[in-house]
Amino acid sequence: MPLHQLSLDSEFRLRLTPAPGRAAPRLWVQRLAVWAEPGVDPIRNVQLRRGLNVIWTPDPIEEAQAQTAGLPQGAGKTTFCRLLRYCLGEDSFGTEADERAIRRKLSSGFVGAEIVINSKIWAVIRPFQSESSCLVWEDTSLEVAERDFAKTDEKSSTKPIARVGKRISEVIREELLGEFPKLMPAEVGEESAWIAALAWISRDSKCAFTDHLEWRHVKCESKSPVTNIASEKRAMIVRALLGALSLEERERYEKREKLIIEGKKHQDDIIRLDAEIKERSERISKRLQVSSATPPDLQCLRDAVDKLYPKSRKRTAKQNPDDLETRRRERDDAIRQLAELKLRQSTVNIQIEETKNAIARLGSLGSDLRTCSDFDIDAICPAADVPIREALSRGCLLSHPLNRSVGKAIAAARTDLAALENESPQLEQKIKEIEEVSANLITLVGTLEITMSSPKSRVAEAERVHLQIDELEKLIDNRKRLDQAVEKIRQSLDAVKIELTGMRKSGSDVLQAFSLLFEAIIRDLLPGDIVDKASLSGNELRLQVKRGSKTLADGFEAVKVLAFDLAAVALSIEKDTFHPGFLIHDSPHAADFGNSIYHRLFHLILWMEAFGKEPLFQYIITTTTRPPKDVCCKPWLIERFYSSPASSRFLAIDLEA
Repeated sequence: MPLHQLSLDSEFRLRLTPAPGRAAPRLWVQRLAVWAEPGVDPIRNVQLRRGLNVIWTPDPIEEAQAQTAGLPQGAGKTTFCRLLRYCLGEDSFGTEADERAIRRKLSSGFVGAEIVINSKIWAVIRPFQSESSCLVWEDTSLEVAERDFAKTDEKSSTKPIARVGKRISEVIREELLGEFPKLMPAEVGEESAWIAALAWISRDSKCAFTDHLEWRHVKCESKSPVTNIASEKRAMIVRALLGALSLEERERYEKREKLIIEGKKHQDDIIRLDAEIKERSERISKRLQVSSATPPDLQCLRDAVDKLYPKSRKRTAKQNPDDLETRRRERDDAIRQLAELKLRQSTVNIQIEETKNAIARLGSLGSDLRTCSDFDIDAICPAADVPIREALSRGCLLSHPLNRSVGKAIAAARTDLAALENESPQLEQKIKEIEEVSANLITLVGTLEITMSSPKSRVAEAERVHLQIDELEKLIDNRKRLDQAVEKIRQSLDAVKIELTGMRKSGSDVLQAFSLLFEAIIRDLLPGDIVDKASLSGNELRLQVKRGSKTLADGFEAVKVLAFDLAAVALSIEKDTFHPGFLIHDSPHAADFGNSIYHRLFHLILWMEAFGKEPLFQYIITTTTRPPKDVCCKPWLIERFYSSPASSRFLAIDLEA
């Protein structure tokens, strides 16, 4: 018999076949109560049921009642969910601000729950003042547990003695999860396995049903181990909870991760080594006065050492101190001459530019034959573009008695320009020649200084450079070994990839069943023929909903997330998974998918209740939108909370006052 079938003659196409012997959810909460202090009646006592449980904060306008004045937000829906999670083992029951407010208002308060695990009742009490305190009773009602707790003398150091010396998260892990904790990513660990599973089945409202693998929002301050881990790791938790991840596959994932980390470390070391090899090679090459190569030519460097630092050499007549001093003077003269030539080159370039500008200005005067004496002496010279007084002091062409016309002035300027432009390339050639002479003299002086030193000092210097080359060779050898290690890691990763591909096939039956249930629920939630195909694909269980060849718009994301969670609950009914068949949805907004789909969600849950003598799951939903009329009543409507007055809120107090 197939896990489910699509019926064309029914509005509901989901069909479930409960697993043999399945008569109840593996975990469900039958009661949650809050006390202001021990020994008094609880300020809130919420009785829950198997199947659908609706916590509703009505819109005051819809209710049209004076006592409900205010907004539907702030009535305590999320606080109810957080305290329920607190009783199930989570280490916080609100943001830091909310926890401080609750502790201030309920300084002696505590919360308790009756949790049914594999048909056995466990009572849990957790005081607000100490997050580390978690008292557990086996086969005990919450009333009995509360009486035991109340017997404690507040003035003494005696602590209440529970009948089980474990936290509820430990109890659930041992009673319910089997091999599941061993499948956890390293960032989560075995001890936090249940808390990681709880994150998925009771996702934060601030995650807003935008992503099926986003469960704990950082602003909710839940201290959950899944808050900042990669989505791939959360997908592993999903697969493990569904029974679609084997221990061998988990070990291969861990091996792959270690190989990736090791490979990245090697790559970082290679980058560091490359930079060090380049720096050392350039330093040695500069010392030996040879060109630097990439990769370094070690033999070339060693040959250069032997050439530059001969082990024994007798001085010749050409290697006397006077010869060294002569070469030093020649080197210094060449450097000085080079500086003078470069200065003259700069001056010529400036004069060429100024002369060209003067010719242009003179040309603008046309055939004007006026001389400087024809102008006011303080006026601006039209040719030199400076005051006439300054132009005359410089020896202006126009003021010369033999050059009275502008034309003659332009001709003289052009003559000067030609001379300057002829000098410029000559200077360029001389500079190149002197640069070459200067470089040769610098090298020659360096060589003479070495050869003029004592043989003992030359040998010592050669040994130092050889040692530097040996160290460079070690770096290069390390670089080669890292290349080999990276290649070995690549081959190992390829092998692990092949192994994982084979191992994933062993869990493909479960994931295929999960995907089919997801598709059936999507079809039930979306009216008409909107969906042609819905599936889960890839290692991260990507949700795909298509019509024809087109993927549905992002506006359906909340519907896909709801369907994903409900498909997991449905799978827990049909198969022996680690999923407890327990689910909390805190305030999915009807505005995210419309009233029609919102109503179909409730009817789908009622339909799922019918598979079994009693519901085989527990689904708790809080909402500000009125549920469908046939659901907005007992037994499904568990509680109504209001934001005003404060006594109508879940904790019956104003936390902000």
